[in-house]
Amino acid sequence: MLQIRTAVEQATARQGRALFVTGEAGIGKTRLGAVAAGVAAELDVPVLRGRAGTLGAAMPLRPFSEALAAHLRDGHDHVLEQLGGYREVLTRLVPGLSETGQVRRQLSIAVLAEAILRFLAELGRDRGCLLVLDDLHAADAETLAVVDYLVDNLVGQPVLILGTLRSQTGPALELATAAQGRGVAEILELYRLPQEQTAELAAGMLDVPAGEIPAAVLEQLWSSSAGVPFVVEEVLREFAHSGQLVASPAGWQALGELRAGVPAAVVHSVGSRTSSLGARSRQLLSVAAVLGPRFSLRVVETATEADQREMVTTLRAGIAAQLVTADVPAPDWYAFRHPLTAEALLAQLTNIERAEYSRQAAEAIESLHPQLEDDWCALAASLRMASGETDRAAVLFAQAGQRAYQAGALQSAVQLFHQALDAGIATPAARADLIAALLVAQRAAGRFERLDDVQDALEKLRADSLPGPRLATLYAYLAVNRNDLSAHELALAHLATARELLGDRAGDAETAPVDVSAAAIVLNQPGPDRLQRGIALARRAADAAARVPLPEIACEAWQWLGILARPYDLDEAYGYFDQAERFATTYQLPTEVIQSQVLKAGITFLADGRRTELEAVQARALIAGAIPMAVGLSGTIALQRVMSGDYQAAAQILTTELATATRIKLGHVESYLQVVQAVLAAHQGRRAEMEAALIAHEPTAGNGPFGLSYSLGLARSFCSLLHEERGRAEDELARVVAFEADNPTTMHLSGPGGMALLLGVLAGRLRQEHLNAATERPTGTLRWNLQFVRLAEAVLHGRAGQTERAAESLAQAQEASALFPMARHLGHRLVAPEAIEHGWGDPAQLLEAAERYFHDHGVPAPARACRRLLKDLGVPVRRRRENHDRVPADLRSLGVSVREFEVLDQLAVYGGSNRAIAERLFISPRTLEKHVASLITKTAQADRTALRRYAERLLSLEQDI
Repeated sequence: MLQIRTAVEQATARQGRALFVTGEAGIGKTRLGAVAAGVAAELDVPVLRGRAGTLGAAMPLRPFSEALAAHLRDGHDHVLEQLGGYREVLTRLVPGLSETGQVRRQLSIAVLAEAILRFLAELGRDRGCLLVLDDLHAADAETLAVVDYLVDNLVGQPVLILGTLRSQTGPALELATAAQGRGVAEILELYRLPQEQTAELAAGMLDVPAGEIPAAVLEQLWSSSAGVPFVVEEVLREFAHSGQLVASPAGWQALGELRAGVPAAVVHSVGSRTSSLGARSRQLLSVAAVLGPRFSLRVVETATEADQREMVTTLRAGIAAQLVTADVPAPDWYAFRHPLTAEALLAQLTNIERAEYSRQAAEAIESLHPQLEDDWCALAASLRMASGETDRAAVLFAQAGQRAYQAGALQSAVQLFHQALDAGIATPAARADLIAALLVAQRAAGRFERLDDVQDALEKLRADSLPGPRLATLYAYLAVNRNDLSAHELALAHLATARELLGDRAGDAETAPVDVSAAAIVLNQPGPDRLQRGIALARRAADAAARVPLPEIACEAWQWLGILARPYDLDEAYGYFDQAERFATTYQLPTEVIQSQVLKAGITFLADGRRTELEAVQARALIAGAIPMAVGLSGTIALQRVMSGDYQAAAQILTTELATATRIKLGHVESYLQVVQAVLAAHQGRRAEMEAALIAHEPTAGNGPFGLSYSLGLARSFCSLLHEERGRAEDELARVVAFEADNPTTMHLSGPGGMALLLGVLAGRLRQEHLNAATERPTGTLRWNLQFVRLAEAVLHGRAGQTERAAESLAQAQEASALFPMARHLGHRLVAPEAIEHGWGDPAQLLEAAERYFHDHGVPAPARACRRLLKDLGVPVRRRRENHDRVPADLRSLGVSVREFEVLDQLAVYGGSNRAIAERLFISPRTLEKHVASLITKTAQADRTALRRYAERLLSLEQDI
């Protein structure tokens, strides 16, 4: 009780938190939620309450719809005026909120969760607020996703969320446990009462001191209930109701031998009380029970053909017998006092009775709600399934799934479609439509389970002689699902089946989906012509889809055309994206509009290196609820920040968005963010951090084009250059160049268009003709690549004795690299020896600025190289040893200097000979030998080999920390 009151008081002080109450059925979780609501009422704190699993099927977001609708129904809608555009977002939960008359659908769960959070924060602005969510163990995936989002964002908010759930393994308990592990929630687990407290509970019910209850009663009560409060109450009521326990002038007395059992005690208790109400009342309550823990009065009346008088009599008697209670959040709704009450009623029914009552309830729902709005459709489907009407159940599950998909509840849509598939739809054509909807929903949700079951269903459709072109579309959809799951061989097999089924006479409506699926898959297939093959497929799909028309297919095809055209012509690629956006606008496809704008912003970023358009489109994506796109854009924005040297901002973006991508299961986005995280570490010379990020990424992306091009081209090779390992960087870039020559990709910043060219020119392998070829390709004109292209041009001009032209190319390189300070100074360090040798530019000025930048940013190897070159030029160089804090405290206590620590670091990472390490540190081998001897003495190691092992252990420990 104290913990509950403290939590409510903290909410009033803007110390938001989440509290999950767990325990078995009947343990008192809901009652504790009521206690919290009572405490809030004492403190004048607004209370919202919603329950999951209130009907026969878990429907998307029911607890939040119930909580908000009930609260706003009581006249508390002034909060909505402060929500701005988020008011329209909440129309998905409470349609009557819309000022435009339109209900917002296709919104992401994250945007909806943010709208709920803002509503709660505004409601509790001055006094806090309490949101109680009951029975989360029965919640749908979308509800749990919203809860997860809310608990992660309660810090500093005037909101307490109290969720109740059974302590049974499942998604809800996993969510609560993970939230507690992250330190954003607490779990309050309720346990069975000990014998003493069981006696106190019984005494309170009988209104006597515990010592006045017969010992036999307490003993039987304890053994029958095992300390579960609800069962204690039910058993005690049964004793009194059956005459086994009676009141007398001498107090309560037990008559004869007491009998009860668990859970039979509850079943028997509920059964005896319903029997005493009469056969008709028992029938009414049994029909109510098939609806679930809550039931609609009108549905029960219609199902049983009861008149209002019968219902009122039954309800009054049920309330008196403590079986039923009014359901406060909704008018005309009642609830069983405990879920076990409904379960006990159902346990007394025969299979025939239960099926018949389910059929009656389903017919009543369809009669009263012919549109099957809200969650009536899924409930009717569950009831039809229970009554044995599987064909009708399948149709209704499919209908409910389609509505969930349109509402953006993708996880629930997938579950409902699978239920429809399992129930079995009568006609092959209807099954084909269902499978198509299921595959589209699975891809959108990123859930690819049971694809083998879907494949089996397609094989049965082939056996049922479904027309080949229709089947071809389904196999194409299955192929892209397999492809997204990285099952590339199966994807190709399904695609081959689709081609076979199409035949020679298929029309545009059948060929377009197959061709666009093939275009999506082709990039995962090796071969030097894969881009051209993809372009041909996408163009054919776009033309066919525009003729039919199939707007979604046409937009996807044009987007693929733009993506595949980027390596050849940026203007052409931009035109395809623009065409897709215009077509999507015409056909009112908001998701495709945003996707096209995202791709256009990417072109702008590649061309000029700025993030302005990326951030503008991201804002539009968030407003539109396109969270996966917005999170993906965050990765590109973070990449731009890395390139521009804003490492702290990039790290903050990546930390936040990686958590989001992991939480809402955006696997491909998560992989991209992990690669950008590796690039961030690489551009700071942090090899261990880079490799850790790449290890996390590569099991997902493998050595495909994405993993290889970016991990080697933007991360490892750049890091190698910052460690003054030019040979290693050239080897890494050579792998990228060779791979992309045999397997062209749509990666543009991975080296072949810029960095590899510069290193090749410096090494003497590449000449003017290679430079000319690079500048003729679009990739050579991208701002990131252009800085390296112009530096390569300067080197070639300098070698040809054209010093003025070399200086002009250097100036152009500096203009291009103005946005990219680390790359700018790295480029200057690389070309400085050429500028010194051939007399162009001002190498001393370049080296001084580069040395200062590298030192200030903790990248010692190129800083030392710059100092050595400046020394060769005769320029005075400042001696730098002030970064003493780089040396671990344990080593500092042994007297290890900064230079000695650098030697130790080199020993741990590379080993090798003293000469090789001396070259990396730009000192003589003799000086290095002195440092090694000093380290052996200071660290008390036997010899150089032991010192190396010591260094390796130390580095490993540092990385773990």
